[in-house]
Amino acid sequence: MQQHTLELPHVEKLVTSSFETLNVNRTTHAKLVQKLKIKCYPTTLLVDPNNKVVDMIEGYVDAKKFQVHLQTGLASMISETQTR
Repeated sequence: MQQHTLELPHVEKLVTSSFETLNVNRTTHAKLVQKLKIKCYPTTLLVDPNNKVVDMIEGYVDAKKFQVHLQTGLASMISETQTR
């Protein structure tokens, strides 16, 4: 997914302009993996500024579907902050 989805220019631009990224290794971050109930790899989490998981994308996702997840997650985060 790193090479076939995340590195595509249109996806990379959206990710770097709107999100912070973190790669978590299941061995070195076992407690976090357990707390988040991650069961398959890769798993992508979209987390809002209040540390609420707004989307969990399990497994490989092609660029088109991944971009939809990112845009939907971003829209939900913007909408929530605007209603406060």
